[in-house]
Amino acid sequence: MPLDTISTVSREWATRPDDQRYTSLLDMEQHFATVRRNSVAQAVSSRRIAFKPTSQHDLTLSLDGGPDISPTHHAFGQLATLARAPAGYLRRLPAREPASRVGRMRDGSG
Repeated sequence: MPLDTISTVSREWATRPDDQRYTSLLDMEQHFATVRRNSVAQAVSSRRIAFKPTSQHDLTLSLDGGPDISPTHHAFGQLATLARAPAGYLRRLPAREPASRVGRMRDGSG
């Protein structure tokens, strides 16, 4: 394989979010099999979702006071779309900023 191809593949893998990095196809298959087993689809009003920072860079959400859930990279992008804010921008902010931005959107004041 040409060196520039190897370099490109390595760079692409290294720049992916943590929830999109796999060291083998078997790891990826196992991950998505677990995701499928644990997944539940439910349409809910964004007003029922509470957002809170858990550290400087981590944000969790809960539905009606239920257990905290860490959104995946993709889910965070979807939440940013609801807040009408660029996901890349929100990812660079301390977690309390996106939590308050999405909270204001949910309350109709954002």
